Amino acid sequence: MAAVLEDDVMDESRVARLESDVAHMQRDVADMKVDIRDGRKEQGSLKADVASLRDEMHTGFAALRDEMHVGFAALHKEALSTRSGCSLLPADFWP
Repeated sequence: MAAVLEDDVMDESRVARLESDVAHMQRDVADMKVDIRDGRKEQGSLKADVASLRDEMHTGFAALRDEMHVGFAALHKEALSTRSGCSLLPADFWP
């Protein structure tokens, strides 16, 4: 009889420990769900920020490209207008 009672006590302590472990796991899973929800919100915000940055960069690079085109065209025009008077370059340098 004493052995049976001792086995019951051991079984009860094992069950109590398992119940405690399960409770901890349930809290951990609940915390992970909250973290995942927060991460999804942050991901959506980050996605919008990246899209905005992409648009700003596209606009900025387009403006820079246009500015460089105008500047190079002006340099080319200046070079063409002064090519006959340039003594540093050989006469056959210009097409």
